[in-house]
Amino acid sequence: MSFETPLGLPSLPLGWSWERLEHLCERVSVGHVGETSSHFTDENGIPFLRSQNVRPGRIEFGDVKYITKAFHDKSTKSQLKPGDIAIVRVGQNRGDCAVIPEGGGEVNCANIVFARLNDNRYSQFVGAFFNTELGRSALMSVSTGSAQGVLNTKSIAKVLVPVPPADVAFMIGNMRKVMDSKITLNTQTNQTLEQMAQALFKSWFVDFDPVIDNALAANGGDLNAIPEPLRARASARQALFATSTTDNNSTESRAATASPATHSLATKNSAPSAAPASLPALSPALSSELCALFPASFEQHDELGWIPEGWAASRLDSVLELAYGKALKKTDRIEGQVPVYGSGGVGGFHNQRLVEGPGVIVGRKGTVGSLFWEDRDFFPIDTVFYVKPFEGIPLGYCFELLKTFGLEHMNTDAAVPGLNRNNAYRLLFPKPSGDVMDAFARTINVIKALQNAKSDESSSLMQLRDTLLPKLLSGELTLSEAAAGTETQP
Repeated sequence: MSFETPLGLPSLPLGWSWERLEHLCERVSVGHVGETSSHFTDENGIPFLRSQNVRPGRIEFGDVKYITKAFHDKSTKSQLKPGDIAIVRVGQNRGDCAVIPEGGGEVNCANIVFARLNDNRYSQFVGAFFNTELGRSALMSVSTGSAQGVLNTKSIAKVLVPVPPADVAFMIGNMRKVMDSKITLNTQTNQTLEQMAQALFKSWFVDFDPVIDNALAANGGDLNAIPEPLRARASARQALFATSTTDNNSTESRAATASPATHSLATKNSAPSAAPASLPALSPALSSELCALFPASFEQHDELGWIPEGWAASRLDSVLELAYGKALKKTDRIEGQVPVYGSGGVGGFHNQRLVEGPGVIVGRKGTVGSLFWEDRDFFPIDTVFYVKPFEGIPLGYCFELLKTFGLEHMNTDAAVPGLNRNNAYRLLFPKPSGDVMDAFARTINVIKALQNAKSDESSSLMQLRDTLLPKLLSGELTLSEAAAGTETQP
């Protein structure tokens, strides 16, 4: 049953109509309600979606729980299928909506309303509508309960949705899906680039690979020229040299699986750092120009263990200042484009900067030791520090250096978590020459430029995605124009 344009809703393009969601659905139901923890199992079980796994336009499987196959088979009413539209019914993210993707295998859910459409060609379109301002408002308007709003199946089933012809709905939904896929791929690419930056820092400044390579070259490959704690690493480096001569493609495969650096520079050389499994995603042979920047021997330090010869054991405050942010109440903020940083990340926007970007933000109170890189001008509030590198010290080097110290474990106040900067300043690390730091910065700058390009592309895609359906509904954009705009995106 279709409706004439209801009061308060926009007129639709020719051939479209307003219809209740239930008229498009085989069923509108709710996931399992009741005790579930006794049925949880390991990752060999069935994914069990909860409200935190449903975010606007996407399903997040990162912290998903799993249930036994027996409980899944028993809980038939809460089993999900590809194309089902999942809607969070209660809680902080009430109203968040996403479509269950293809190829995910069996899935079950708890306490989530889901709509199973008669025609899956409408799935992406309807999911997209509920993630527009108009669609979310329609969901919120049917919430029940005074203390804590709840979305129930009956009220959601009655929500009016715009219904175009099936082929048009499929085309619009597919355009959204393509843009979402590009955004996801950009995010994954940036995560890989971040891991590459961490792997490079770990290789040069934690595992000292270039110094090991130089020492081996200077001593005819004799492992006895390498300090005993580093010999396992040196042996692994020799194996990597041998492998690279027969398999020039190995670097690319290692780059895809590199893990972030976790070793702290403030500890002595340890076996995990020397293990072959920790080899970075790098070519084993640096250019002769780069090799010449590194020493070819080690010296021992009482606290740091074996470090490259000539690299001074230095305190953190020899390379940077942790400057205090400035209080900025939400009521004092003026709408603008400048991100406001607290220890949990961006917490809003303002019309004036405190710091010119790029910059590094360090959590001081709340989320202690959190680290953020920001390319834009920004406003750090009083729960964070921001990094002011000293002259000649690259910001990118400071960012990666701070990651190695485990600042998140340096809480000095049991009542209100806090990072004492004087304690941070006392942290020791082997300080390389300025030429080495500059060489590292040049590589990091290339990585950051690639990340910025992917982030800018994603921002453009998100803007296009989020305005696509509203503009189609209003008639501001035709379907052919929307398709052409999507095709022109990178």
